[in-house]
Amino acid sequence: MNIAALKRLKITEPWFDETERKAVEEVLASGQLIQAERVREFEQLFAHETGMDHAVMVSSGTAALHLTMLAFDIGPGDAVAVPDFTFVATANVVARTGATPIFVDVSPETYNMDVSALREVVKQMVASKGANGLRLRMIMPVHQFGLPAEMDEIAAMAKEHDLLLVEDAACALGSRYRGRRVGAWGAASCFSFHPRKVITTGEGGAVVTNDACLADRLRALRAHGFATPPRQPELVERGLNYRMTEMQAALGIGQMGKLPVILERRRRLAGSLTSALAPVRWFLPPRVPAHSSPNWQSYVGILDECVDRSRVMQRLADRGIETRPGATAIHRLKTYREHPAQGQPACPVSAMLDVRTLALPLHPKMEEADVARIATELSAIRA
Repeated sequence: MNIAALKRLKITEPWFDETERKAVEEVLASGQLIQAERVREFEQLFAHETGMDHAVMVSSGTAALHLTMLAFDIGPGDAVAVPDFTFVATANVVARTGATPIFVDVSPETYNMDVSALREVVKQMVASKGANGLRLRMIMPVHQFGLPAEMDEIAAMAKEHDLLLVEDAACALGSRYRGRRVGAWGAASCFSFHPRKVITTGEGGAVVTNDACLADRLRALRAHGFATPPRQPELVERGLNYRMTEMQAALGIGQMGKLPVILERRRRLAGSLTSALAPVRWFLPPRVPAHSSPNWQSYVGILDECVDRSRVMQRLADRGIETRPGATAIHRLKTYREHPAQGQPACPVSAMLDVRTLALPLHPKMEEADVARIATELSAIRA
């Protein structure tokens, strides 16, 4: 096989065409580059797609999370339960408000917040009544890799203990749980439009909610704290500049038109990958409960304990196939490792997934031949 002649198979690849190119050119020609009509149009489209009354577009998924913490007045003395196995932004936005992220272990099947582990965290923190200086105020599940978290049980727990529920749905546009859209379970939900997500605006994010007052506060917070109307502004918050540009929104509008096809292709390719990889005994494909319909933002499996992940990744890289580790056990990262929260529970499943998960290429520009190539190369590796 002539390796040099093979195309490089990227872990992800955005799907743009003339639609997005023309839309961005129109923005440039208009001279209106910052938040205006296209942002409002994108917000309307996104609210409709997620089944929510309001969508507030911002500059990144992290900005969406941060503004949501600020809008709910999360701060010193507060604790927020987050999954340990995810991208660090989920914890960082909590810590940046002065609050404390409490890391919850995850399920080895869905990679999401383990309901039993969460129940124990909630039980202990509610029972302590702030004796350790922390009051649990919010649960923030992540739909990791687009696989839905167990939202019925998590939502019931939040309601029982009068806790805020915010979904980190950064990866999960288009996913459904028990037939209901992901992002429609909490008081607010946050999405990302990073290039590895299902649709992309380069950078970008959104908060969706059915609460009109919360949406108004988010809009003020993203624009330095100024309330609308913009021509006669009144400073009502100490806000930040987290506004989305018109160019980002133009990309987003074009991407929304492609969303049904993107989701169909991702689901079809994920099914093909799972079938093709069945003979690779040392690679456990993602497992999806019957009541979940993921968008397949990423295709992440678990390697057997005896498998050297770095060796597998290098072998595939040598063959022109990009891979990535799945996610990170946040409690093991330096800043959180050196300053653990009081009463932080152990997260052994997350620690295992940290070193044994592997993300394979999956994006709508792939073809069935690419799936066969991945399976062939993995099958050739002797664990």
